Amino acid sequence: MGVKAFHYLVQAEQILQPRDGQIEARGKLIDVSQYGRSVLKLLMQFHHQYSPQILAEEFFYCGVALSSLNCNEEAVASYDQALQIKLDQHKPWYGKACFYALWGKVNEAVENLQRAIELDFSWREYAKTDSDFDNIRQDERFRAMVGK
Repeated sequence: MGVKAFHYLVQAEQILQPRDGQIEARGKLIDVSQYGRSVLKLLMQFHHQYSPQILAEEFFYCGVALSSLNCNEEAVASYDQALQIKLDQHKPWYGKACFYALWGKVNEAVENLQRAIELDFSWREYAKTDSDFDNIRQDERFRAMVGK
């Protein structure tokens, strides 16, 4: 399917720019969240063609692309799919932590960030300055985790 290519087109080429919660596809305006659900559904249909490692990575990149389209709930669902396949991936845990922090869900943000840091300690440094965590930066658990 090439979810990495989809991610690249959304991120780097900005080929899909949502306007008022919609994108244009084949001359029709489509609700962005509907598009996100369709991408996830398509990925699930082709899951048998991928090894677990590749499939988990594909779900992660799908989540990143959906995030770029402001399909945030769909992005978290895609990260969850990646983690159901392979729990030891650090990127989906960090991505979920960012969303939960942005949504003000402190407990979930801290739990997911902790898991990401356990799997890859470099997230500790990154989280110190990541603006996604501004809403929870004063939380004692967050401060203890990132060393501030």
